[in-house]
Amino acid sequence: MKTIYLLFSVLTVVSCMNNKQPEVKVIEVPTTKTAEIIKSDLTFGVRGNCGMCKSTIESATMSIEGVDTASWSTESKMISINVSTEINDQFINDIHNAIAKSGYDTELSTAVDEDYDKLPMCCKYNREMVIASNDTE
Repeated sequence: MKTIYLLFSVLTVVSCMNNKQPEVKVIEVPTTKTAEIIKSDLTFGVRGNCGMCKSTIESATMSIEGVDTASWSTESKMISINVSTEINDQFINDIHNAIAKSGYDTELSTAVDEDYDKLPMCCKYNREMVIASNDTE
């Protein structure tokens, strides 16, 4: 019996000595810098006339991802936009182009005649109308 006990003891010690821990390799993954998103405002001029223009201009602006609110003034012809995304040139151009596609001229984009011609009569603004210029960034 002592022999069996001794044999198991030796086998246990030997088997424990040969149990090599698996090698763990740490791989560093480069992280990308995440932009801190801060609510920002954009304001710029848009040609238009009436409440129907207001609705169309605001809807076109709201169609852009990242735009939270849009409010166009019939008096000042300025649109105020609140965004919760990174503001870059592409984002600004997307907003101007969406408004122009709906038939309205902005500081940076002019609606093509075909889109302007689709506007209701009350919305056919003077295309020479002076609109205030504002820094869009």
